[in-house]
Amino acid sequence: MYFAEYVMASVEYAGPTGQLCSVPTEAFIDELFTFGDDYWLDPSGRGHGTFEYILDRNPASTLLISFKSGFGYYIMVREVDPKAHERYAAFDDSEMREDLAEIQYGGEPYFVPRPLFQLREQAMRAVKTFCQSGTRDPSINWRNWTDFEWDPSTGEWCRPK
Repeated sequence: MYFAEYVMASVEYAGPTGQLCSVPTEAFIDELFTFGDDYWLDPSGRGHGTFEYILDRNPASTLLISFKSGFGYYIMVREVDPKAHERYAAFDDSEMREDLAEIQYGGEPYFVPRPLFQLREQAMRAVKTFCQSGTRDPSINWRNWTDFEWDPSTGEWCRPK
């Protein structure tokens, strides 16, 4: 007799100031995108929200998201693999301005180049796709973290080739 293997997937969200949501709904995600700098950049918080995609009680991938007025949403995805973890950042090749946004990560300044920010609509789509499948939205240009020469503590960076 063969037993079917059931894979149980779930998503958990932890917000910048520590609030938790064990099953983020589409309405919950839509509401997140109405919050401004006071939510995302709270100095007592960690500076970003985290969506964990969990398969059979094990984290399979993580999406980190932050926001800065005038720039948009900074999104990074970490995919867990038994051999290695891969990190990807959403990248806007069409954005030619090189200015930096200062966001906070764990209370420390973190300087992010403008091309690493996405507009609200793209960011919402990225989060919803991630919550449904645990994968990166294929309509967004994702670059492997190793493609970047970037120091987030100073903001010094070179465009990926």
